[in-house]
Parts: sequence; C-alpha cells; structure tokens
Amino acid sequence: MTVPVVMVHGSDGVCPDVDQGYLATVLKQAQQYNERVVLLGDAANRHLEVEHYDYRDFYGEARRFFEREYVKYSYYEDAYDRFVMGFYFVLKEFMQATDVDVISNNDSDVMIYCDMAEEERKLPQGYEIACCIPLHQPPFRWCASTHTSFITFEGLCELCDFIHRMYTIPSGLLRLESKWAWHTGAAQSRHGGICDMTMVWLFQQGEGRHIVNLTPAITSPGEGAFSHNLSGAENGLPDEYRLRGRYKEIEWRDGQPYGWNLRLGAWVRFKTLHFQGGAKHLIPAAFREAMS
Repeated sequence: MTVPVVMVHGSDGVCPDVDQGYLATVLKQAQQYNERVVLLGDAANRHLEVEHYDYRDFYGEARRFFEREYVKYSYYEDAYDRFVMGFYFVLKEFMQATDVDVISNNDSDVMIYCDMAEEERKLPQGYEIACCIPLHQPPFRWCASTHTSFITFEGLCELCDFIHRMYTIPSGLLRLESKWAWHTGAAQSRHGGICDMTMVWLFQQGEGRHIVNLTPAITSPGEGAFSHNLSGAENGLPDEYRLRGRYKEIEWRDGQPYGWNLRLGAWVRFKTLHFQGGAKHLIPAAFREAMS
C-alpha cells in the first residue's frame, strides 16, 4: 500500500511562512524515498514538481471552528496560531475528498531519508495516530507532536471531534484555561500556550486511544530514530544526543544521517531530520540522493 507523504505549506495569513526557499529541497528529499509526495500549498508554490492541492479548498471545517468555537490561549502570532489550530481540519477534509485512509504527515521543514510506507507497516494494527511524544513531560508541557507522524482517517476524525469538544464543553475549557493560567501567571510568564501539540497530548491521554509513540526511551541503533528537533540534545529524553554548537552532531554514512546517542554510546541513524525554527538555513546542505 502506498502511504502518501503529505506536507502543508502556504504563504499567506493562514500559514505565515513566506520563505519558500527551502521547500523545494524538502520535497525533493522526500521524493528520493517515497512514491507519492503531496503538498497542500497555494499559488506561490504551485510551480513545484509535486502533486499539489490548494489547502484553502479544504478549509471549511477550520473556518467554522474559528468563527464559532475557538478561543485563543497562546502568545503565538495570530496567523501562526490559526494555522496550527486549523491544521487537522484541513488534513481531514483532504483525506475525505481524496479517499485516503492513512497518510504520513510531515512538517515542511522535515527532511526524510526513508520509505514512510515501509515504516507504516511496522506499526501495530488498529493504531489511530503515531507521532513523536517526548518522554520528559514536566507539568504543563503537554507535548505530542505530529511533525512526523502517521495518521489514519478514523483517528483524524476522532481527533477533530475531540478538539471541537475541548472548546465547547465546560470541562474542556477548564483544562485549557488551567494550562493558560500556568503560562500567564505572574511567576511564570512562559512563552507558548495552547497549540496543536497540546490537543494531541490531551487526546492521547484518553482511555481507549490507540496512539503509538514514535520515540522510545532508548532507540535501538539498528532500527533508527525519528528526529524531534535538530536544535538541542533532546529527542526522546533530555541530553540524549551529542551536540556540535547549537545543533545535534550529524555524521553522514551512505547518504544517511547519524547522531551520537550519549545514553547508548553509539551512533544512531536518523530516518528524518527536523529543521525547526532557526535551523531551516541548514536544509540545503542536508539533501542527499537515495543510494541505489
């Protein structure tokens, strides 16, 4: 079964990342290993050599969510906030319109060095969502990220229904307000707030959820790891990988990136590299053609 690799990337107010420079490289890297790569983009990136859809064609439920239910509990800029909070509704409408049962969802700053359909076949039957959940979860971190993930249509429908409930029933709003109070309290004043990662974290806490964590505590050197973030030593656990400056030290072997896992005392292959935030300028140098 072909599992499409899907990325969402626009350049207007809904997805505010106007720098399209690295996007072509990310897509080309994904195409090295994956049969079908899909971009939910806009007019600014329609020229790229990829299966392309305009994300605004799938924005109906997201629009209704913002008009009728949404309350902002974050310090993020409005455009970014609306992008991440409307993201899963867009994916849901896309999967429904194109009759897709499962996707490999990846942020548009994730470089892929593996066949995601092959990785999906390793997941347990009946899973709903597989994503990257850090093992270190201090109070109110509430972080479960789908920047690299596998999402079934059934799981996505349940997640979207859950997000609606969180903003429409008193008990849901109370949970969100408790985290927002932690961010805004006089002793805290912490950056961030409620975002898409918060929603997935709360969703996977529910009983009966079939959520798979792609981030084991200690990664097997033979199996490889999905990258959380190139910046910083943490992946599944704090201080897990050796740094070179601000970023994880990467060694290339046969077109594959490896990081030195301090807990294992071994080089571990990264199946993906996530160039979040200020690391995006490193993307062009990380392109590698698939070895035959």
